[in-house]
Amino acid sequence: MARRKIVLVIVEGPSDDVALGMALNQVFDQDKVYVHIMHEDITTKRGVQAGNIISKLGDVIKDYAKSRHYKASDFKQIIHVVDMDGAYVPNDVIAEDASLMDVLYKEDGIYTRDAQSIIKRNEQKRENLFRLRTQGVICFVPV
Repeated sequence: MARRKIVLVIVEGPSDDVALGMALNQVFDQDKVYVHIMHEDITTKRGVQAGNIISKLGDVIKDYAKSRHYKASDFKQIIHVVDMDGAYVPNDVIAEDASLMDVLYKEDGIYTRDAQSIIKRNEQKRENLFRLRTQGVICFVPV
């Protein structure tokens, strides 16, 4: 029997893992595919911009592969799931509220201690998502 291929699923956090993990294991034939879910929010990481996001994501994948002695041919696919975090809302619905400790998302806007940081984060995320959506392969693996 041939060795199982790896489907690497990159999600931002544990709640994404819980929501998708079981479903993805049911989608793929477990005799042929091993689904591995890892947590990484690269789209908003400091220093990651549209000009380097492909290489930065490639580094994450290479680190995973190296730590487990995998090579590109061991992978079937990479699935990258991201939260929108309000990245596409207009800047005028981002409001400052000095009493908040965390970002608060409501139907009428995003409330935060530092509106400028959220505006900057959203711009970074939009640019990175735009770049990622045009990429068909990372580290010689289909995405």
